[in-house]
Amino acid sequence: MQSIKFSIQTAQLGTYRLAPQITYIDDSGQTKLSTTRLVEVNVGSMPIQMGAMDSNENKKFVNFKSESAEAIFNFLQKAFQQDYVQMKLSQERSGWRTLMEIVRGAHISRYSVYGSSAGSQVIAKLQREGLVEVRIFEGERGRAVV
Repeated sequence: MQSIKFSIQTAQLGTYRLAPQITYIDDSGQTKLSTTRLVEVNVGSMPIQMGAMDSNENKKFVNFKSESAEAIFNFLQKAFQQDYVQMKLSQERSGWRTLMEIVRGAHISRYSVYGSSAGSQVIAKLQREGLVEVRIFEGERGRAVV
């Protein structure tokens, strides 16, 4: 027995019925087809990182506590969509922006990203809520990215 993981991205909310089939070659070299039971997947909310929603629709799924947090999230969402959908980058390489790119692109003050402990907490709060991820890319100058 072998376990297989797969992921699905949808453009619409709803219930999807899947009937996975696996084609393989057995030990004797013959091609075989294996089917599984019907799997029903209920998509109740869109994956936020997909960037499929506009900023007005985001409010249905995320209750932002500050305008800066919402501006940062919307900017990163659009950045992900631009990289992944338009530029066809892999999901792992899409959406990453430096802090200064976020400041410029989200039209927020540097203070709200680098400023006081309250200001610098905006990205940390988004990170704690699982809405953004922060990484440092080794060997790339100035690439502490969100």
